[in-house]
Amino acid sequence: MNTSEALRALAEISSGQWGMATTSQARSIQVSRVQIARLAESGHLERLAHGVYRDAGSPPHEFDDIRAAWLSLDPDRMADDRIRDGVDGIVMSGNTAAALHGIGDLLPTPYVFTSAARRQSQRPDIRFKRRLLVADQITLVAGIPTTGIERTIADLVQDKEDLSLVGDLVGDALRSRTVQLDYLAALLGPLASRNGFTKDDGLALMRKLLELGHVDVATQIQRVLSNPAWRSATSPADAAERSGTLAKPIEALRTARSDDDIRSVQALVKDVNSLQSLATQSQEPNAD
Repeated sequence: MNTSEALRALAEISSGQWGMATTSQARSIQVSRVQIARLAESGHLERLAHGVYRDAGSPPHEFDDIRAAWLSLDPDRMADDRIRDGVDGIVMSGNTAAALHGIGDLLPTPYVFTSAARRQSQRPDIRFKRRLLVADQITLVAGIPTTGIERTIADLVQDKEDLSLVGDLVGDALRSRTVQLDYLAALLGPLASRNGFTKDDGLALMRKLLELGHVDVATQIQRVLSNPAWRSATSPADAAERSGTLAKPIEALRTARSDDDIRSVQALVKDVNSLQSLATQSQEPNAD
């Protein structure tokens, strides 16, 4: 197989894998390791990790190294097939999941993966956690199966990450997206006693994380009021009336820490995300 033929064959694989292919996948289409090495030497391929190469003509991405690490863990199989593994597959988690979600200040390395079966890697920058996940705890981020926000936070607490860093992560998450706080509290319940709270009191542990992340109801209300979606998604009269209603309890809620507070924060965050969606839709040109 000459160079052009090898590149065309590799493109059929890499086109569905962010421009990447493994040497095992290449071998299955009769592209040898020697040919791969020569293509890398000539600048056609870029080596990202042991046994993982990227088409040099494909656009680079900030998560290329993470994607390459995930591909390297089951190099014979295509990404699409592995994504369908669901809870039985290899899922990005912990600090790496937080980096993929774009929350907190944790470094993505070492790369942390969760799987139901016991696994290990010879790479010093890859760690495995053996945990059972359910389907709604897994989402796709940058095309990689990744633990959702709530599961990621709970995993970091379980892995004894510094609570102040986890709190920062919670604050970032709440300020940028919807977080199911009741679900997070449930996941934190089994971890409460080891962190100095009453057994199974996940709500108390979550309140601590919210405090460390500088999140309170007043902050969330101010976020709603300052969002331009209030006026772009509603009539001026309605927006003013709803803003006034939200503004009244700000001072009273600044120091509140009740269960109702937690639910209020969640409801307000949902309001903001709904308004942002409405605002986006209102700015899109009407389709004929």
